[in-house]
Amino acid sequence: MEEPGSPTQECTAQSPFGCFTSAVPNSPSDVFTFTANPAAGWQFVEWQSGNGPVETSPVITRGPFASVVSSESITAVFEVIQDADGDGVNDNLDQCPNTPTGSSVDSVGCAQSELDDDNDGVTNDADQCPFTPTGASVN
Repeated sequence: MEEPGSPTQECTAQSPFGCFTSAVPNSPSDVFTFTANPAAGWQFVEWQSGNGPVETSPVITRGPFASVVSSESITAVFEVIQDADGDGVNDNLDQCPNTPTGSSVDSVGCAQSELDDDNDGVTNDADQCPFTPTGASVN
């Protein structure tokens, strides 16, 4: 923890519980900004203080305060990123959860072998006519 009034406290994931920061007594004019930066393989979930969640943004600011505050403890909560098919897209965002190993994927986790942009029944990676008109028969 930096001295009161210092602008930033960096937190990184060291365990499933994130990092724990305990503040010193604050003057009314003090403002603290904390930034949760997850380590590789982790993602930020939320900040918690006291009895529950405080904020879901990785940057949280405390203060200025109405009066002297004795202390506040906040915890940055992190979780391991789940990616069952290993394509680099989190399972909760992955629209193609069974991508073949080693395939390049788009932003939603789909390889060309899993897509059919012109809806002709031929996947993009094998489609020799990628702009087949709707309803046209294909070989």
